[in-house]
Amino acid sequence: MARSPHVIDVIGCYKGLQIVLVYKRFMMNMYWKSMRFQPQHKIFKEQVQKALFEQIRLFNDAAKSSQSSKIHIADSGVATLQEFLLIAVDPDVHLLSPKEYRNLSRQLSEAGAMLGEWLNGRKNG
Repeated sequence: MARSPHVIDVIGCYKGLQIVLVYKRFMMNMYWKSMRFQPQHKIFKEQVQKALFEQIRLFNDAAKSSQSSKIHIADSGVATLQEFLLIAVDPDVHLLSPKEYRNLSRQLSEAGAMLGEWLNGRKNG
């Protein structure tokens, strides 16, 4: 039995809300850590913080759209944040300790996994 478009929209919004709730824990932890970045890393800090807040919009856009491409865009945002984490933990930059990196990466991966499930659900549903 095919779902009506309205049911799909409600399911998408619910998935989007779940992801935002999971993501917010990562976002707040990373935001507060970024506030301690040394002044010489000001541009990097600004880019990280911008990406952190932009990601919420990407999740919400995906939830309110019936287009799978919006989920892919949100996934790209998660990948960008993962790259920022890798830069921050790099020994030459050393803005995050390896332990901080592992914890933050695990938190971000939870949201990424949810996006993957959501996208697979769209393909199969």
